Amino acid sequence: MQCMICVEEVNSDVPRITQVRLMGLRGQYKSNCPKKIDTIARNILNHCFTYYVLGKAPKIIVCDEFDTVDVDELYRENIGDNTKIVDVDIKGIPFKIVHSKNYMKTKEKHTVNLCANHWGVQPISLSKIFGNVNTKLEDNKGEFTYSGYVMSELLDSHVNRERTKIELPEKPNLVEAIGSNEIVECMESMVLDYLRKDITESNKKKAEIVKDYVYNKNPKYRLLLKNRPELLNEIPWITDEEKLEMELFKQEQKFKLELKREGKELEQELKEGVTDYQSYIQKRNTYAEKVSDMGKSNLAEYVMHRKAILDILAQNIKYKDQEQQKYAYEKNIHQLIFPMTKTSDDIDYLQHNLWIIDEKLAYHHYLASDMKLKSMSEINNNSGKEPDIVIFDSPFAFTDEQDQPYRTMTRFISLQAAPMCIVWRTESL
Repeated sequence: MQCMICVEEVNSDVPRITQVRLMGLRGQYKSNCPKKIDTIARNILNHCFTYYVLGKAPKIIVCDEFDTVDVDELYRENIGDNTKIVDVDIKGIPFKIVHSKNYMKTKEKHTVNLCANHWGVQPISLSKIFGNVNTKLEDNKGEFTYSGYVMSELLDSHVNRERTKIELPEKPNLVEAIGSNEIVECMESMVLDYLRKDITESNKKKAEIVKDYVYNKNPKYRLLLKNRPELLNEIPWITDEEKLEMELFKQEQKFKLELKREGKELEQELKEGVTDYQSYIQKRNTYAEKVSDMGKSNLAEYVMHRKAILDILAQNIKYKDQEQQKYAYEKNIHQLIFPMTKTSDDIDYLQHNLWIIDEKLAYHHYLASDMKLKSMSEINNNSGKEPDIVIFDSPFAFTDEQDQPYRTMTRFISLQAAPMCIVWRTESL
């Protein structure tokens, strides 16, 4: 496929047309050259943008054997009069910035471009100020991305030979009265001022998305909305619920750390002696309220955890194969309640779900799961029998059997889908 770019000097007294054919490109250029004429046309528009704004652009047409794109029409349809030129003075040096809203449907991000002699040279990402704003902003004309173009004689005189970079130091020095950092900071401030209304509306929509998720799907994070409402500005624009939950989790950890630090400071103030009693009580009450909210959040999280476990259990006790009326494997339920071949010394308290059977089972002296009696450290017995779960604790029932180890027990439970034996005993056998 061949691509041809035609450039016509419309303002010239003598019409002149230049044709550039993209064919037989060298390997190092071919791999990086766009293949679609739409992309090539957009890149040309971005590079020559200030010429279009100032009405100095030639007529440029990009075409191949299948289609044609008029860059002039591309500018009028997607940008047109959605531009604003602002003059600004930085340390006595005049700059001109062109603000524009680009309504083309692309994946491009908001950028400011440093220009030299009206050509776009060095794009600068606005992630610092747009990191938590939607990739696309929106107004009454639709979604758009922001593109800014900065022009100045200073930039013209400091472009490198390849016209790929503005060679200014980051900070002023003995030679240069102004650094690139100062220019970028000034431009960021101007961009925020230009897009203030659009950013405000975008943040409102983001806040609605976050609140809807928290109130209706993950209430454990309600404490953050109450105690740290500013986090809505810190959270990136995310619609994927899993990613949003991760961002909220990060904010929750920050809040917990701040709360712990605040508690330590109050303790230290009390040790050193409180001089302003009323102020201390007020800070203590505020701290207590935050701790209370954290407790409610932990409770909400625990309730959600239990619901998820019960949902999994419900799936496992149904027929796995309706036609053959087969249940799920017994090990599925066993693992859910307590990991197999483990004891209470091997796992963390939160790794089991004994509460499914009885809340009291969570508090015990010793538990062994799916292990032979003779391998249990709490039992002096050579039996090779292998109960599903054996728990040592206070007995509430006795049998008439004289032989150990089943003379006293508290539970014997059988689940329909998968039989399970629970033996709960107190004294060492």
